[in-house]
Amino acid sequence: MFEEIFNQFAAVMLIAAGVGAVGLLLRQPLIVSFIAVGVLVGPSALNIVTAEAEMDLLAKMGVAVLLFLVGLRLDVQHIRQMGAVALATGLGQIALTAHSHADARILERAGADLVLLPFSDAAAEAADRLVAQPEDSPAADH
Repeated sequence: MFEEIFNQFAAVMLIAAGVGAVGLLLRQPLIVSFIAVGVLVGPSALNIVTAEAEMDLLAKMGVAVLLFLVGLRLDVQHIRQMGAVALATGLGQIALTAHSHADARILERAGADLVLLPFSDAAAEAADRLVAQPEDSPAADH
């Protein structure tokens, strides 16, 4: 639809502003509206974005800014009250994600036809180490 990266970016911003305004009128969180924009401008709907690498960089920067703003709004007293529960939940999430990814890698190597969901690079690397074949390990080189 738009060939220039600037035009694609401008279209995404205009659509995000419009969908965000509608979302606020419907009393929905902005994050829900922005996820809807991502689906809307992607290949499954309007297919506006063709400069995937540039938009991926902007998306990652947006997530970093969002996490920074969330961090600024955190109440230290609330974190102290919820500390043990938050720590246990966070560690459980990490373990479950790494385990699920490792299982998916094992199934993939066994020839199963499945779709891997995007995981963080650290989780993928940890899963690769967990399921490394003997020929992949450094000890096999000696």
